[in-house]
Amino acid sequence: MGNKKPPSKQMKSGRITKNPYLNFMRDFRRNHGGMNIIDLTKQGAEMWRNMTEKQKAPYFAQAKQAPRRYNRHKRRRRHRSYSSSDEEKPRRHKRRKPSRRIEKENSPPIKENPEPQERDELETTENNL
Repeated sequence: MGNKKPPSKQMKSGRITKNPYLNFMRDFRRNHGGMNIIDLTKQGAEMWRNMTEKQKAPYFAQAKQAPRRYNRHKRRRRHRSYSSSDEEKPRRHKRRKPSRRIEKENSPPIKENPEPQERDELETTENNL
């Protein structure tokens, strides 16, 4: 019960997004980490509103770079080898349930109007059951 670790005081690096305001807030939180989250957000928003375009420029540049960084990371991840051996591991496929259509095809056909001789045989077998 008391074995839980206390939360880390150090902020994670965070991901650069396509939104310049979120990039600014990530840096703002990193620099003002000891504050209450509500106060931190209010002060960060106020500071963002009062910033000039020149002060906001680095965050817009980061936002512009975000899709490129993501695509580069995606390409690297796609080409990375996941297995240590050269041969691929066989994929395991889920077993599909047999369809009802197949069951109907395999069952003996049902005659709608049996011949009179067959009708008598069917009645005798039904009576014996």
